[in-house]
Amino acid sequence: MEGLTEEALKRRLAARGAVVPDGRTVTDADAAARAADELGGPVMVKALVALKDRAKLGLVLRAEGGDAARAAAERLLARPGPPTVTAVLVERLAAPGDEYYLAAAFDHVRGEPVLLIGPGGSGVEHRAEKPRTVAVTMDGVVPAGAVPPVLEPVVTALLAEFFALRAQLVELNPVRVADQTAVILDAKAVLDPAVPTPADAIEVTPEDAVGAALRAEAEAMKGGTEVRFGRLDGDVGLVSAGGGVLAVVHDALRRRGLRPANFADVSGGSATTPLLGSVAREVVRLRPRGVLVVTGITSSVSVEEFASTMAVALAPLARLDPPPPIVARMAGTGEDKDARTLSVLPNCRTVGKDVTVDEAVDLLADLMEKV
Repeated sequence: MEGLTEEALKRRLAARGAVVPDGRTVTDADAAARAADELGGPVMVKALVALKDRAKLGLVLRAEGGDAARAAAERLLARPGPPTVTAVLVERLAAPGDEYYLAAAFDHVRGEPVLLIGPGGSGVEHRAEKPRTVAVTMDGVVPAGAVPPVLEPVVTALLAEFFALRAQLVELNPVRVADQTAVILDAKAVLDPAVPTPADAIEVTPEDAVGAALRAEAEAMKGGTEVRFGRLDGDVGLVSAGGGVLAVVHDALRRRGLRPANFADVSGGSATTPLLGSVAREVVRLRPRGVLVVTGITSSVSVEEFASTMAVALAPLARLDPPPPIVARMAGTGEDKDARTLSVLPNCRTVGKDVTVDEAVDLLADLMEKV
């Protein structure tokens, strides 16, 4: 799985008109001291690593001036990994104010992107008051009045970047409102392995987990045997990991007059292959008119294992009369091995990263029309 550092995502959002605190990215303690002196007043010194709850892990420190910023940077840059901290963000402390949680994601049940909005700050996931869900069109439009006017510039930038990245999740927490201005204090993006990633993306692996709670979460993810799966009133079975690519797939299906027959919420490093195998077996039970496999093959996943899992799980479809066409777009390392393994399915066409998701849907639609 890949993501963006806070600095990289904030830079992108600022270019889209959102307000972020003034800050400097540095790679040594002396530069952190100079940055703090330039910014003036109290600053936050943050480790630029793609982890959640950095403050709870001691990776976000407050400094009252240059000397304190130097000491904070020395502490963060010298800490033993994982994760290894190679850069820190020195950022001017924001004025106090009301805090909001904002996130863009893809709702598999609705079959559409959504905006999540609620009270912000630490521990959002454990609060009784959950963020409310606002429907979003495929071109990033939210219903009138759904967002407080002061948050509209941030929401516009958030949704634009979510669609541009084709991300699984873009989360801003908190967004602080002071003096009628919304300022993004923290930001993270989880990218989809099945779509092209930007040059400034960084790898996020379970080994990067810090502390007992995160290590336990990583182990649970490796050993997971269940997947959230749901049926929809459609005709195309989908085998895919990641909400970002599903948003693209759903949009492409609608354009061709097709509808998804299912959704599945799948994630988790080494667990992805068996979980997607489970999804494929559930798709077979739906007896769809067509099947679309859209996923990425990363260096941590065995290409042969993945393709073999798909071939075995989808094999029963070949016995249907008529057999529904299958289009498998599997971009990444070992695409040629994917094609050889899946060629045992007589009704399967395999394509690689040179074929876009839209083109893969067009191919499936054409094959379905011929059945």
